[in-house]
Amino acid sequence: MKHICIGMLVGLFLIHCGSDDEGGAKPAGGTGGNGGASGQAGQGGEAGSGGSVETGGSSTGGSSVGGSAGTAGGGTVCDKRCEKTAELGCPNDAACVVLCQAAIDYAPWCSDIMTSFVSCSEARPISDWSCDASGHSALSASACQNEAQAGVSCLAMGPPGGMPDLTAECQATCQAMSSLPCAPKDCVSTCVDKIAHGPCAGAVGLVTVCGAKLTAADYQCVQNAPVPQDGKCSAEINLLAKCLQAHGG
Repeated sequence: MKHICIGMLVGLFLIHCGSDDEGGAKPAGGTGGNGGASGQAGQGGEAGSGGSVETGGSSTGGSSVGGSAGTAGGGTVCDKRCEKTAELGCPNDAACVVLCQAAIDYAPWCSDIMTSFVSCSEARPISDWSCDASGHSALSASACQNEAQAGVSCLAMGPPGGMPDLTAECQATCQAMSSLPCAPKDCVSTCVDKIAHGPCAGAVGLVTVCGAKLTAADYQCVQNAPVPQDGKCSAEINLLAKCLQAHGG
C-alpha cells in the first residue's frame, strides 16, 4: 500500500521525504522506455523510442500549445518512427503512434525538443531497436543520447529559453486550494516565481498544469499543506520531487 510522505506543497514547490511509489514521467520509450526523468539529465537508463510519456500515475495529457509534428515527407514523425519498428512485431506496439505523440505533447514547452529526439530515433537503423520487457519497441541506450538527455532536462528543468507564462494555471490551482484550512499564502505569486526562476521549473510547470484541472474536493491537507488525493497528478509530483532531491531541494 502506497503512503504519502510529502513535507510541504507551498506554491507547488515540493519538499519530498520519500514514497513507496517512485514513478515519474519518462520522456522516451515505447511506453516511456527505461530512462527515469529527473533533474539529472543524462542519468536515465535506456533511451527508449520516444514513444510515449510513462507516467506511473496521472498525467497532464495533451495541450493546445502542443500538436502533431509533421514531416516534409508526409505523415508525422511518429508515423515514420512507428512504421520503422513495426517489423519488430513488439506485442504491445499497437498504440505506438498515439503514445509517441503523447510524449511530444506531454509538456508543450518541450515539444520541439521531444520531436528532435523522435526524429533522431526514427533515423536510426532497425538494428538499434528491440522489444523491451514491457513489449514495446525501444531504442538502444547508446543511440540519440544527446537528444534523449535534452528531453529529460526539459521536462525537469524547462526549455533553454525559459518557461511560458503559466499565470492562469497558477491562478486556477490556487483557487482550488483556497478554501482549505492549509491553503498556502501568496500562492499565485509563489507559483509564478517558481516557474519563472526556480530550479526544476519544467516539473513545477507540469504540476501546475495538472493542478489547474483539479477542484477543492481533489485536495487534502497533509502536514498542513494541500496535496492531491487519489493519486491525482502523482506522476508530475514524483517528477518534481525527484528533481528537487537531485538538486538538493
